[in-house]
Amino acid sequence: RTGRSPSHPLPVWTASPLCAMSVEAVAALAAMCPSSARLPSELRATLRADLDSFFAAPAVAAPDGVFAKARPCERAQALATYLCGPEPERPRHRATSSTSPACGSEAAAPLSEGKRRVLLTGCFDLMHAGHYNALRQARAAFPGEDVVLVAGVHSDEAIEKAKGAPTVLKHDERVELLKACRWVDEVADSLPYEVPVALLDRLGCDVAVHGDDLPRVATGAGLFDEVQAAGRLKIVKRTEGTSTTILIGRLMSMSNDHLMRTQDDEVLLGQKSGLISQTASEVGEEAKVASPPLWMLLPTMSRMVLFFGDRAGSLGTAKRVVYAPGEWDLFHVGHVRFLEQARQFGDYLLVGAYTDETIHRKKGRNFPLQTLHERALNILACKFVDDILLAAPWRVTADLLTTMNIAVVVTGRNNIYADGLAEGQPDPCGLGDPFIEARDLGKLEVLQTTCSLTMDVIAERIVENAMTYTRRQKGKEIAELDYNNHKTFVAES
Repeated sequence: RTGRSPSHPLPVWTASPLCAMSVEAVAALAAMCPSSARLPSELRATLRADLDSFFAAPAVAAPDGVFAKARPCERAQALATYLCGPEPERPRHRATSSTSPACGSEAAAPLSEGKRRVLLTGCFDLMHAGHYNALRQARAAFPGEDVVLVAGVHSDEAIEKAKGAPTVLKHDERVELLKACRWVDEVADSLPYEVPVALLDRLGCDVAVHGDDLPRVATGAGLFDEVQAAGRLKIVKRTEGTSTTILIGRLMSMSNDHLMRTQDDEVLLGQKSGLISQTASEVGEEAKVASPPLWMLLPTMSRMVLFFGDRAGSLGTAKRVVYAPGEWDLFHVGHVRFLEQARQFGDYLLVGAYTDETIHRKKGRNFPLQTLHERALNILACKFVDDILLAAPWRVTADLLTTMNIAVVVTGRNNIYADGLAEGQPDPCGLGDPFIEARDLGKLEVLQTTCSLTMDVIAERIVENAMTYTRRQKGKEIAELDYNNHKTFVAES
């Protein structure tokens, strides 16, 4: 390794008789090799990473035999063991749940024989499409390998110390959201903010994954410098145009810059909605044209397809289709619990996502906080969902029920139209009862919500800490501006 040159990378591997041996034979030879003939054990991590990259290269032509048929990571491990000696045994046990041991726990990491364990850490506050896409890419970044994805959640205390502000979502709420993500196998909670090699080892993970916006700590050092130096960091594309910082900013300002309600909307409603805040519309600024955001989510069809993935079921083979229309803005644990309940009414859950315009007309100038495509990606990341109806019509018509073979329509008890409108009762949204036909056909089920968390509660939490979040936002917005002004192209996994 020390004698390779750029023009002849690792020539010893292609020429050595080791390549003709089986992986098991190399391991046996390693046990016989005297320690004095080995490279220092501290080189093992870097050496293994280099070998893994080398053997994964298409140009590598290994001889026929068991070793040649082994996966790149297996060849790398065998040769690193031969050169540096056997890796010390780490006590492990088989996982009995989807949760990895928390920080400070004495429990060993779950056993995942023959699998690549991948760790993606984060705050996961106000979960959005960027979080979900990072989790999806962390699993997809190792094609052809059996991946176990561990989502690591920083503790509330660690986040507040590092960022100078508390999280909006509580720790258990963030953990529950991750457990409902279709790409996550395990959740390691209450982690420190730092991600050293020792954390990877304790969780039994081979590699860490992060977006190309690598964070730095107060000292200026990179949060992932140590694992990157050890060759155990995989960089994936950061999803453009969405972040917790952006969402908190929208909630704090309740600005209409991201979606503008014009005077024409008022004409369509026929009246001023009581849900519209007394802001610009009261001083004649409703016709103002909103300036476009500097950065926005770019929802390509290829990304939507990747999020849809290889779901097992299909509408054509479903025996009982459940339909759940809604807004799904700021996807949170209340949504997750509702969708889990809804899924129990059938074997196929179809979720309808209203258009931005429908929500805009229903709730007022500041909503939705996330566009239809952002909301759609969040929904598709939920493991209880089988498919999504984009731009779902407000009214659940008989034609919709027949076309989609819907057996039952579900809504929450907190929906103002759950029991219909009484005779003479004014329509608070001016859009009409969406469930008239489903109710008449006996297909409407009203679910009792099991979570008190709503968007209003989330907004109240931010208001309670307004000054703290204001200071946080200034620093985060500067960091986002710097990233966006200097970012380069990164291919999406």
